[in-house]
Amino acid sequence: MAAYRIAMEALNNARRHARATQVQVRLRVAGSRLCLQIRDDGQGRRPDRPDGVGMHSMRERAEELGGAFVVTSTPGAGTLVAATLLTGTEETDGPDPHTAG
Repeated sequence: MAAYRIAMEALNNARRHARATQVQVRLRVAGSRLCLQIRDDGQGRRPDRPDGVGMHSMRERAEELGGAFVVTSTPGAGTLVAATLLTGTEETDGPDPHTAG
């Protein structure tokens, strides 16, 4: 649910603030990590502007799950929001033969 909320907030920010014409969403699972990236081609974030409630909320959601949250932005060149969340499960190649019935 945290990944969904982070994605929705980032997409909403791109729509409301970035003046983006394209937004790319990538989601990947690597072992016990879920990696989420939202990249837009908008106006970028102004470095002199403090983070709003949405940015704080996305960071808190990621960190509450032991993950990381990074925003990279260049004025005039878009923004990349990247969150890595720990899922609490390891990737497996199939059912555990010891628990199969």
